[in-house]
Amino acid sequence: MLPLLLVNKRFHRLVVHNTRLWTKIFLHLDGRLEEVNRLSEPYIETCLQRSKDALLDIRLEYNSIQGTDRFIHAIALDHLSQFITEKEAADFLSVADYFDGEINCPLYEQKVNHALDLVRLLVGRKGVNLQRWGSLVVSLPEWAFDAEIKVWKMITITATPNLHTLAIEVGDYFEDLLDENGLAAFPDLSGVVHLSMKGVTNLLVPANFASLKSLDIQLRLNHDILPHCKSLQDLTIRATWLPRTSPQTVTDIGLPLLTSLTLIGELAKLEFFQFCLPRLDHLCLSGQTDSYIPNIHAPHVQLISGPSTVKSAEEVTDYLSRLLSTFRATISLEIQADSVEISERYHATLCNMWREKQLHRSLRSIKVGGIGSLDLTIDDK
Repeated sequence: MLPLLLVNKRFHRLVVHNTRLWTKIFLHLDGRLEEVNRLSEPYIETCLQRSKDALLDIRLEYNSIQGTDRFIHAIALDHLSQFITEKEAADFLSVADYFDGEINCPLYEQKVNHALDLVRLLVGRKGVNLQRWGSLVVSLPEWAFDAEIKVWKMITITATPNLHTLAIEVGDYFEDLLDENGLAAFPDLSGVVHLSMKGVTNLLVPANFASLKSLDIQLRLNHDILPHCKSLQDLTIRATWLPRTSPQTVTDIGLPLLTSLTLIGELAKLEFFQFCLPRLDHLCLSGQTDSYIPNIHAPHVQLISGPSTVKSAEEVTDYLSRLLSTFRATISLEIQADSVEISERYHATLCNMWREKQLHRSLRSIKVGGIGSLDLTIDDK
C-alpha cells in the first residue's frame, strides 16, 4: 500500500478514500517471529478505520510459532550462516536437538506476545471486529501450545455472522488441546460458502452448513460433517488421516448438488464410503490406485500419480483395463503418471486399445500426462 501512497497527491487521495484497498490484512511470521509484511499496530488500526464498514479479508500465518528451542535454532542458524555454510551451521546446531529441558528466552516471549497483540487488535474489544470479518485464513502454531490456545480463543470469542470463507490449519495435537482446555467449537457458520479444514473436524458445529458450496477436509474419524452439506457443489477429501482400522459397515454419503469431487491420499481407505452423486461432472483422484479404484461415475475423470507398482507392459494393460471398466460412462479421461516412462507406456497401450476397438463408445478423449492426447469419436471406431 505504501508505494501507491507515495506516487503523488492524487494517488494518495484515491488510495486513502478507497475502502476496499484497506480490507486485506495479512499477518505472516517468519522463523524468527518477525512480521514478514512489517505490519504494525498503527497500520492495522488504519486499515480498520479506512475500510469503514467493508468486510475484512484476514490471513494469519502463525504456524512459525513453534516453541523456544526452534526460535533460538532459527536465529542461531541465521547468524552462523554468515560465517559458514548453511549445512555446516545446521550440523553444528544439531546437538541442540538432544537438549531436553525448558529454555528461558525473554526475546521469544516478547515476540510471541507482540504477535498475539496484533490478533487481539484485529478481533477488537470483546470480539467487536469479528462481525466485519468476511474471510479468514488461519494457520495456528503447532508446537507452541499456549500461543495456539490463545489465538483460538480470540478468534472464537463470538460469532462471525458475515464470514463467507473460512480456512483453518491446525497441528496434529490440537484435538488433545481441545479436550484438555475445554475450547469451544467455531461459532455460527451458517453464512460460510467456502470451507477448508486441515486438521481435526470436531472444531466445527456442522448443524448450520446450509449455505456451504465448497468444502476441503481431511476425513478422519468424524465424517458426520458431510450429511449436513446438501448444497455442496465442490468437495475435496484428503484421506491421509483416516484411521488404520476401517469401519465394517458401508457409510452412504448423498450430495445431490455436487458437481466436482477430488479424492486425495490413501484412496483404499475410502472403500467403505458409498457416494450418491447424481450431478457429478468432474472426478479427480490423486493417490495410489493400485488395488482400489473408487466406483464413482463422472463424465470427466482425472487421475494424478496413479499406481506405483505398475511397471511391465502386462501390468499397464491390466491396470488400464480395470480403469476403463470402472469408468464406462466417462467422456474424457486424463492420466498423469509419476514418470515419463510410465506415461509413454500408458500412451502406447491406449493407442493399441483404440486401434483394436477396446475402448467403450462413450469415451471421446484421453490425455496422458504431457505425452499427448487421443481425440476419439464414434466414427473413428
